[in-house]
Amino acid sequence: MTKYVCFTCLQESDDSKICTYCGAEIETVDFEKATVIPPKPGSVMIDLSKFNEDAEVFIRDMVSEQNRKYFSNIVIDVRRNKLYLLCNDMEGERIVKTLNDTMKNFASNETQVFCFRGEASSGETN
Repeated sequence: MTKYVCFTCLQESDDSKICTYCGAEIETVDFEKATVIPPKPGSVMIDLSKFNEDAEVFIRDMVSEQNRKYFSNIVIDVRRNKLYLLCNDMEGERIVKTLNDTMKNFASNETQVFCFRGEASSGETN
């Protein structure tokens, strides 16, 4: 059976017109004149001191799910009670959306906003 790729959810679809996973329209893409832009490396930092003790388990489960579902390679680096999710800009965008939507359930008092920090070629963050 032929599979089609949905560019909305990045999953395979059995149908050539409508994604069988998310319901989005399957687009036809002409790669002949396409330009490939490689993903940019970076990280998302989470200060665990701002959240209750269940937050780290939730984040680790969420990262595992993202890695499995989207064939990602997000790495968790722990330093001084902070989690750094090392990822590229596309993975970071998905993670930030999920964190901003769900982490308020684990917040102690303050509202946290998460963002992706890309790494410049010199190693500096911007």
